[in-house]
Amino acid sequence: MDTFTVYLFVRDAARTQSPTAMERRLQAQQALREELVALGGVRITALPYEADLQVEVTNVFGTNEGPGSAIRTADAGQRVLIIRLLIADELVEFVCSDGIGNVPAERHAARRVLVWLHNLAGYQPHAGRELMGGLTVSLSTN
Repeated sequence: MDTFTVYLFVRDAARTQSPTAMERRLQAQQALREELVALGGVRITALPYEADLQVEVTNVFGTNEGPGSAIRTADAGQRVLIIRLLIADELVEFVCSDGIGNVPAERHAARRVLVWLHNLAGYQPHAGRELMGGLTVSLSTN
């Protein structure tokens, strides 16, 4: 079984997020970390250059939340979690929500991250194949 390395992060470079929004994102980051580790085969790193995949928690909000309001668990309804994956120089965003069977958005996100990790692992060994005659072909996204 492959072990993958993931770098999880939250950022607010422009400092435009409210403290409540940042707290929600940090809580979602911790829950996503726990879900990834629970799935097995995933190690979380504090160093982005060590990671097979970088995952940013970009937003978390409740479906019953009004503008400028804080989420209260009793009346928040379902939560929506938006994550961004950095794959080479490409950005891929996913929208995950609390779902059927009381499965949290972080578990949906962790499963999507794991699928991408397995797909990348399956693709990488084939990226530079040697053809007959010693010619090497490398696929590029550029």
